[in-house]
Amino acid sequence: MTHFCSSHRFPHADGEPIDDAAARLLIESVLAVPRRTETVVVLLDHDRRGRTILNVDRTDRPDAVLGVAEWSIELAGRSPGIGGAIIASVRPVGGDDLDDVERWLELDAQFALAGIELVEWYVYGRSVSRPRVLVGEPER
Repeated sequence: MTHFCSSHRFPHADGEPIDDAAARLLIESVLAVPRRTETVVVLLDHDRRGRTILNVDRTDRPDAVLGVAEWSIELAGRSPGIGGAIIASVRPVGGDDLDDVERWLELDAQFALAGIELVEWYVYGRSVSRPRVLVGEPER
């Protein structure tokens, strides 16, 4: 069951920029129940307002996020005004992977080459982690 925090409004396209709380609310609203392996990408405009949500299922391998990122970047290239992205990977029986730091660095580089800022990558498992934090990078 998805729970919504009443203190945060659900983000709408052309609305206010999506901050961390709004991003989590948006992502959790599209995740499958019960949880299954999937990857969600939210493409943002330059003002960090949501433009597109992609949901890719059967992303069983942790490296699958890299392929989803490539596809997202290709889609963003055909959509004027995309300036940011938020990713969420769901690993219902796992969680953090030792290689997530390397994946974060690769994802960040892939998006940067396309002129898109990778704002955040959430990894949903037994808990929710953010590999950006493990690298020691500040919030974006």
